[in-house]
Amino acid sequence: MKFTIGTVSNFQEYENTLRLIKSSLLYADEIELIGLTEYAVFKYLPSIMDAGKDLDALIEGMLPFLQSIEIPNKDVVMQQLEYAQSQLQVFAPVLRKRKHRTPNEIKAQIKVNALKKDLQLQLSEAMKQLVTKPSSIELQELVEKNIVSIFDYQMQSINTDEMAGSYFGSMMNAIYAANTYPLFDQQSTNFIHSIAKTQLIEISKVDSEVLRHAGVATKILMTLPTLEGASYDELLDFRKQNAAPLVRFRKAIHGYSEKISSLPWDTDFQYECLKLYDTEVAPQVEEINELFTETSTLKNLGKKVLADEEIRKNAGFIAGGLATAITTANTMSGLIHQLVLTMSLAVLSEQAAKGFVKIANLWVQAHDEANKAKQQGTGNVMYYYYLASKEL
Repeated sequence: MKFTIGTVSNFQEYENTLRLIKSSLLYADEIELIGLTEYAVFKYLPSIMDAGKDLDALIEGMLPFLQSIEIPNKDVVMQQLEYAQSQLQVFAPVLRKRKHRTPNEIKAQIKVNALKKDLQLQLSEAMKQLVTKPSSIELQELVEKNIVSIFDYQMQSINTDEMAGSYFGSMMNAIYAANTYPLFDQQSTNFIHSIAKTQLIEISKVDSEVLRHAGVATKILMTLPTLEGASYDELLDFRKQNAAPLVRFRKAIHGYSEKISSLPWDTDFQYECLKLYDTEVAPQVEEINELFTETSTLKNLGKKVLADEEIRKNAGFIAGGLATAITTANTMSGLIHQLVLTMSLAVLSEQAAKGFVKIANLWVQAHDEANKAKQQGTGNVMYYYYLASKEL
């Protein structure tokens, strides 16, 4: 299962992208980012900063990019680049010469080489400003570890119109593709909503369930209180270790998607997801909670002992002590310890022995009931969600 995440981030903050990635990691097998900011920083810039690029190509690539963003000292960097560009045009014939150079030509080449080093330093500093924020470093690590991939637009240069057109095209591909589930941030969702209202795109021809699926899954998983504090490695390990519950959870999400009539960019989508959580998810999680509070054999046995009139009557003090021990002990070792203390205060009578035999039968019943309750809980379609809330 592949999620395609589209966000409109600035060049130093990726909070929305990272938030969507975290919830998607618990659900999707593959995550691709189509955001232009991510492409520019992690694909475009490294390609034009390649050491093999000549200065002309470097400047041609950097100028339009710098014009499209806001960073400290941007004007200074651009002035340096524009000056270098003009100097290169003047000295281009001289710079290409390798034989029969005059002293002035050699000086000119030395001057331009010094300028090139200065510019590379300036550009390196500008690059650092784009990836020094914690969210930038975090996203870079995800890319380097191949936890997420970034779509390569393969742009030769960057300008606002081309960027907008490319991003829109990628969003449309994600919407109409059969092999991915699109997941967009609010700004991108609003954009699709405005286009849909103009009827420039025919939403009726796409699979509405596919469009809802990623949105519903993410909305539900984002309600997990532990999601923000979990590391990416923990999320990946959790998903791997709970593959079977995840399959059931995905099946449930498919069913839930069919119950929602609005699309992710409709104003009612958020409300319908909240309603779905309140009516479907929360009650099942509560049911699992209740089942698991009943899966303790000791606790069930204690209830059965206390409820049995014959045991209370015939077993006397010892059985009573046993019942108390069972209902108060948290562990088997605690139970045994309390039994030893209780038995040291009384002589085992015939009635007590009969009581122990009956208690043994009740233990078997309690054990079976506990296992059945556990199986019922682990088989619940929301067990994956329940586990995530407890273990992450």
